[in-house]
Amino acid sequence: MPAAMDRLRSRLDALLRRPDWVFVLLTLWLGLESFALGPFSYMQLNEFGDNPFPYWQVITSGLLGSGSHYWLPSVACGVDRLANSLMYPQALAFLMWLLPGWAAYQAFLFIHYFFGGYFTCRLCTDDLKTSARAGILAGFAVAYFNAFTGGIGNSIFPFALWAFERLLDAGWRRGILGAALLGLFFSMFSSAVACLPFCFAWAFLWFSVVRRRFSARFLALCATLGLFAVGMHLQEMIAMWLNAQFSHRAQWGTVWACSAADLGRALAQGLRWTWSNCNVPAAVGLLGLAASRFRPGRFAGVFALFLFTVVASGTGEWVKTCLGLASGTLSGLHLHRFFLILPLAGGLVGAAGIELLPGRRWVFPLAMALLFGQTLQSKSKALWEYFFQGGYTSNYRSPVLSALARQRSSSEPFRVATFTHGLLPGYATSYGLESVDGYVNNYPRAYFNLWRKVIEPVMRREPYLEDYFGRWGNEIYLFLHSVDDWPAGIRFTDHYRLHLLSLANTRYIISRHPLEDPSLRLLAPQPSWRSMPRKERIWLRIKELFTGKRYFFIYENTSAFPRAFLVRGVKTLPDEEALWAAMADATLDDLKEAVYVEASRWRSGTLSRAYRKGRVAISGYRTDRLDLEVFLDGPAVLVVSNSLNPYWRCLVDGKERAIVPAYGAFWGVVMGPGDRNVTFSYSPPYRLF
Repeated sequence: MPAAMDRLRSRLDALLRRPDWVFVLLTLWLGLESFALGPFSYMQLNEFGDNPFPYWQVITSGLLGSGSHYWLPSVACGVDRLANSLMYPQALAFLMWLLPGWAAYQAFLFIHYFFGGYFTCRLCTDDLKTSARAGILAGFAVAYFNAFTGGIGNSIFPFALWAFERLLDAGWRRGILGAALLGLFFSMFSSAVACLPFCFAWAFLWFSVVRRRFSARFLALCATLGLFAVGMHLQEMIAMWLNAQFSHRAQWGTVWACSAADLGRALAQGLRWTWSNCNVPAAVGLLGLAASRFRPGRFAGVFALFLFTVVASGTGEWVKTCLGLASGTLSGLHLHRFFLILPLAGGLVGAAGIELLPGRRWVFPLAMALLFGQTLQSKSKALWEYFFQGGYTSNYRSPVLSALARQRSSSEPFRVATFTHGLLPGYATSYGLESVDGYVNNYPRAYFNLWRKVIEPVMRREPYLEDYFGRWGNEIYLFLHSVDDWPAGIRFTDHYRLHLLSLANTRYIISRHPLEDPSLRLLAPQPSWRSMPRKERIWLRIKELFTGKRYFFIYENTSAFPRAFLVRGVKTLPDEEALWAAMADATLDDLKEAVYVEASRWRSGTLSRAYRKGRVAISGYRTDRLDLEVFLDGPAVLVVSNSLNPYWRCLVDGKERAIVPAYGAFWGVVMGPGDRNVTFSYSPPYRLF
């Protein structure tokens, strides 16, 4: 027995001397549920499967047509694509062009785990001169704790730090060229607002305080890297800035006050994030610091940078309030994004902690065991979600949603909505369906106000939504806390305003639970979920993992408005509040008879002798352009239920005409009896081609 233990220990020691293989194995373990079954594997849904994956899937699939598009019609009645970080070149998009969707996801996931873990280990062993064990603990912690969202810049960040150190020791020509290439590479994985500014600030402190490499050469290479990294995002950043002023984010504000009490709350928030983002390595680091009697020696800079990261994570929003940036254009910019670097800062502190605990060989296996225990807990949650929500094939290869998508028509476009119990709106988007809902980072405040009225009945009964949607609002969902009280079917208008969804051209509603309303016609009857035997329900879920979801209640909304339509009358309201109150109380007939407008936004007076006969035909429908033919025998308002954006232009028979806010959130154009050809085109100021 002792001989067998010695052989096992010897083999483990040999493996630990090969960190590249260690992190290949750890990567396969961390992504096991997403790798094991190929296209039938688990896919992370929250923060990825509903955004950005479905949006990139529809963009890279060619469903939006040929050419470069600046408008994304697939979500929330249309949004600016670049203002939502859907820019080129982007690593996920590149992989989705090369590979099937499931394989692109797995490749992206492998890069996320391996780069974050392996190059953190190299930072420890090569630059901090720690032992391999210390580096492996740090790398494992970073690979596990790093957030996996649409951009994985924070996972590539350790590689960028490690590679930049090598460039500082290279010749000038090689250093400048390498910094430029490294900036381009890093930018492909990074968000311009959630990653780059925070990583750049942290890297400056890393090289100045920890590595002590501050010099003219350092500044020159930093400037080169930053120029190429930021330059790739410049068009995106301009789009964000231009759209921010009328975005739903502009009304976020903050819950913080610039006071000592709130500073204490902010610091406590930083400590909570530290616990959730790097608990094991941070605990090891603190043990090592205590063992050194708070004299960490050569690791003093590592501990100082860790403390800065904790404090900056917690106090970012508090500082924003104190700087007067909590309202207006910059209010939606989160200044606490340093918390995304906490896994790296904590991992490096953990490596230092092991080095400060000499002779205590139990620390490394115990810390690794605790990390493995947390991965097991995460995998149990993932498997639970996999069974109930499904994986890649079940959600993105559904024959039912594919059949619904085949009904798309450029001459008669329509939108869908998703009842979000067991479903996410992004699933429909990935099939090329245009939706009124979705997970959206940047969309017009006017559409936020419209959706608030759509879900107002349920918000009144479920107060948590006032904070969750009212203060945040990125998830434009048909929320409902539970369906358990309505096993036979949800009375739709008890919870949502269907007439506002109808106005937005919502022709179909997708659900996994029965809905009830006279305007909703069920297309394919299904047995009630609760009436099915338990074994049959379990077997159905398992089968859907491999064949795609088939159990749906697809409803046709018989009261849906067309995408473009004519209105005879105008109802002016004194202000925004009155407008939305009137919209909430209106009936379908009211909305058909008069377009609701704010008095301050309407300059055309009343419509005298409104038309008796009129119709609209869509003659051309493209992502950034809409062509209509209008036939009228009198004045009218032409309404298009696309989301408001000031960079859309309208030409009527070749002459520009103003677009006014119709029904608060859509396009309105005043038409006369001689008007015929109408062209809408999207031309934002940042457009290059």
